[in-house]
Amino acid sequence: MTTYKAFNSMLSEFFRDLADTFDEYTIIMDAKVMLDGVISTDDCSTVPMETFVNVFQPHADLIMAKDPSLFDVCEIPMITGGDFDMAKEWKDLEEDNREAIWNYIQQLFLTGTTILSMSGELLSSIEQLANGCMKKVENGELTESQAQDPMIILQEIMQNTELMSALNTKNV
Repeated sequence: MTTYKAFNSMLSEFFRDLADTFDEYTIIMDAKVMLDGVISTDDCSTVPMETFVNVFQPHADLIMAKDPSLFDVCEIPMITGGDFDMAKEWKDLEEDNREAIWNYIQQLFLTGTTILSMSGELLSSIEQLANGCMKKVENGELTESQAQDPMIILQEIMQNTELMSALNTKNV
């Protein structure tokens, strides 16, 4: 499923950016290599998403508030052990790095919780809609900006009978 693939790609990108920021800690690059190994075996693996959401679920309020005490109560999944301590490193981080980390964590958490809460039928229908839009961009039927326009997306949803049926069953 492309949603899991997209999540895994974003998580790998997050780990890469963390490894670049904290290049003195090999544990971060080790975690990225481990994640990339999982992804190379199955790029649609649900394990990274499920692990990420399960670790952060009890602390959703801290994530949404961008409260750095989050790092006192839990570690970033797969980046555990070793001498890396985000809570200690946080104090010395530049504001743009802090903001980037929050953006990744919030986006990954919201994406993961949303995907994991959807029925398989609804998720499949949404993926088909997204793939259809991508094909229309490739064929020149839509521009990239049109494919991101909420009104055009709504129009595509309304024309997709499978998605409308899945939405109407309220298995969200």
